[in-house]
Amino acid sequence: MTRVETGCKSLIGFLDDIFSLSNKNGWKLQEGHNYINITIELNKSNFSHYDVVSFIKGVVSNSQYIHSRMSINLRYESVKKEIVRVGQQTDKSKEWDELVDLLADNGNSDLVDGLLTYENEIRSKKTIAEPTNGLISLLIQDELQIQIKLQISKQKVGEKLIQNTEKNSTEHRDYKPQFWKSLDNLEEVIKEDGLEDYLAEFSSKKQPVLYLWELPSDLDSSNLYPIFSASDRGELNHEGLDRYKYKMEMIVALSAFDENSGSVHPSIFASISDQSAFVIPFVHTLFSLLSERVESVEVRDVNTYKYIITGSSGKITEEIYLNQYISSNDSICKLKELYDEVSVHEDQEIFIKIWRRSIIYHCEDFSKLDSKVDRIIDRYHIFEEELVESKLNDLSNAIRDVHTFMTETVNQVTTTSANLSNELQRLTLTVAIGLLVNIFFDFEPRVNDYFDNNLICSCYYNYFSLPTNC
Repeated sequence: MTRVETGCKSLIGFLDDIFSLSNKNGWKLQEGHNYINITIELNKSNFSHYDVVSFIKGVVSNSQYIHSRMSINLRYESVKKEIVRVGQQTDKSKEWDELVDLLADNGNSDLVDGLLTYENEIRSKKTIAEPTNGLISLLIQDELQIQIKLQISKQKVGEKLIQNTEKNSTEHRDYKPQFWKSLDNLEEVIKEDGLEDYLAEFSSKKQPVLYLWELPSDLDSSNLYPIFSASDRGELNHEGLDRYKYKMEMIVALSAFDENSGSVHPSIFASISDQSAFVIPFVHTLFSLLSERVESVEVRDVNTYKYIITGSSGKITEEIYLNQYISSNDSICKLKELYDEVSVHEDQEIFIKIWRRSIIYHCEDFSKLDSKVDRIIDRYHIFEEELVESKLNDLSNAIRDVHTFMTETVNQVTTTSANLSNELQRLTLTVAIGLLVNIFFDFEPRVNDYFDNNLICSCYYNYFSLPTNC
């Protein structure tokens, strides 16, 4: 990958300032799905004069990424005053006069001068376009308690980052950018706030692209879910987009969810399920694919779902607390092994039904599924063989019925038309058998593995006495 180009450097520099200062005392950063909330308690012991000026300049020059506004609050004893609203007009108020009077009464002439200077700057400029001398003189005073608050729009940050990818900008409408400081933050938000908001960003209309400020070196993304460093250029391609849309359309057709209820294909998370941030999404989407119905459970703990499978041999209905899988590496490995088997024919509903039947055969609830993966896989292959044999028998019976019908018909043909009848017989039988074989070939890809030229020739030979040199 290559470094970002000039158009994105201002944003990258701004984010670098924010995240590099976040380890200082007095700095609180809270990340959610849509916003990054920042609260800074300034004092001379934890922030230098340079830090303050650089930070405010960065906010002002990147105000398009700030949701609502940035505010700077001054507090002196009992008086608290908001003195800055970036991008909005700031007017003098009663609290301002109270703060000036209080400082003057206590003999703080330097602070009074700073406030009056800043007041004149406000009156002349009406809005704050840059850190002014009066503002800076206030922010470095020991006597004042200073608090800065701002909220960064992650959507706006993501939209800027995706414009820097190696793709025609007019095609970016096919993608939904996501931005997170780290996978640890993403994992924490999913654990604490629930899975719904995160999965709601996945749809068959737009492919999510994840940008991380801190990109793990061992993270391998896929075309289904591209993941890039925010400071590098990514590369998107139509192949990945087309595969993603196909998978999402498929899961909507096969799963218990509709598209507006967070139905997401497990293949999107399967290759990155070794990262703990994606464990909950992977387990939930896999269980959803294997279930006939999924219900969100209104309980005290988030990420609790009820997964339901019914069959002739029983029924599974269980509430699962998904957060329990985050620290269970062995369980995730077994579930990944199960999905690798399921994925072979995951686009065919009849095989998904066989998987459900196999789970019911060995499990009384989903919580035991990971411990019985090997037996479930073995049982699936037994049921699959039975299905294939049944379809082969159906095909053989159908061919026999056609042969019987045609034989009876030919016997009724007069001797004078025998030659013509022989030719018509061969032609008619060939067409009939071709139609039958095509019907069964279309049944499932797996069944096709049991058909070859020798089988078809054998059918012709046994029932129609045709040559076997097919």
